[in-house]
Amino acid sequence: MKCREYIKGLGMKLVTAACVLVVFSGTVLAAAKDPEIFVQLGHSGVQSVAFSADGKSALSGGDKTVKTWDVGSGREIRTYTGAHTGFVASAVFSPDERYLLSCGTEGKIVLWDALSGEKVRELGGPGKAVFRAVFSPDGRTIASGGMDAVIRLWDVATGEQTRTLSGHAATVRTLTYGPDGRYLLSGSWDKTIKLWEVATGKEVRTFAGHIAAVNAVAFSPEGRYLLSAGGKDGTVRYWETASGRELAVLRGHTGEVTSVAFSADGRLAFSGSFDRTVRIWDLSRAGELMSLAAGEVSVFSLAISPDGGQLLAGSRNMSLWDLAAGKKLRTLEGKVNWVSRVAIAPGGKYALSGNFDGTINLWDSVTAQRLWTFTDVKGIVSSLAFAPDNQYMLDCRLDGPLMLREVETGRELLRIDGQGAGLFAGWEMDCVRRCRQPYQAMGCGERPRYQKL
Repeated sequence: MKCREYIKGLGMKLVTAACVLVVFSGTVLAAAKDPEIFVQLGHSGVQSVAFSADGKSALSGGDKTVKTWDVGSGREIRTYTGAHTGFVASAVFSPDERYLLSCGTEGKIVLWDALSGEKVRELGGPGKAVFRAVFSPDGRTIASGGMDAVIRLWDVATGEQTRTLSGHAATVRTLTYGPDGRYLLSGSWDKTIKLWEVATGKEVRTFAGHIAAVNAVAFSPEGRYLLSAGGKDGTVRYWETASGRELAVLRGHTGEVTSVAFSADGRLAFSGSFDRTVRIWDLSRAGELMSLAAGEVSVFSLAISPDGGQLLAGSRNMSLWDLAAGKKLRTLEGKVNWVSRVAIAPGGKYALSGNFDGTINLWDSVTAQRLWTFTDVKGIVSSLAFAPDNQYMLDCRLDGPLMLREVETGRELLRIDGQGAGLFAGWEMDCVRRCRQPYQAMGCGERPRYQKL
């Protein structure tokens, strides 16, 4: 077979979504007779996580997508995409879990049908970044805040804006409703937290004490107390809602604090940080109980399960923790070492994953065993493909080269230097007679020249 015809015949049906990983169902170390292979479309940093009411599902937001997950298996259920063109900063369930709500840095607020994955409507945008959008407890109203320092209230049924709340002097980074929906709490880059009366739009109280931007706020379950994350000041602060009195300053993080939450009984506080940890605090004595190494990189977000037994931390991937034991249960992952591309062989026998650092791994899909690792070329892996007969694989980097390899031995058969993406898409290798005969392209012109190795 001529190499040109062979290359054209590959079909090259590639997975092009960024940051993905091939995941094998069942026990990873045990081979199955009929393995199921699916592609987990991970995030390049999980900015938002939430549990469903029964604790069996989780929601995550990051890059340009929103995703739902099965907590028990760690399997991705659905990806909601096609609406956001900027980074998704926040994603939440509606109270009845029929809908999902996301907002992004392009300024859009998007309401999704949770079951079908279809977009129901967009609110506002594109415009200045929206960092937080949340449902009221009754599910009828949405509150949003972002770079324009204004809080907006929206009618869920009509998508119309019903009220604006002004008072912050800088970006509104975080929002949360009180348990009964009468009050709204906001945190801002102006270093303050504000309490608002929803019915009138009146600012009730300002909580001042942080010396850096406020990244996150949370109400206690009964609404009597609140927590705030002070960003670069490295502190978590514990407040009394009615009086505005600061009850405690929790110190221990060595990096920016990104997220906070209460335990189900309101006695404990949880905080996530750029220092890659989640800290657990005893509020009765304002002391640290435990530190969980929950982040491969910074911990961007966290959520507590409805029964209070588990914690979900969002970092490069998501990790699920047993709080009683202080033990990680599993990782809900979308990539390993920032995977940029994957491909599945026809018939599902093999899988390929390619990383941002240029590393390519060939996997046995039945056993989940890594067969070959190729580290000979650096640069972002931009494309991967298998031959229809599973004997050969193609890979290329964003800035070259394109490589043809033998699957069984991992042996390099062909290398074409140059701009990898362009080569993979269009260059014809009509000078190469047989694919088993190794050649190397010399030069990166309109049509490459080849030299036998």
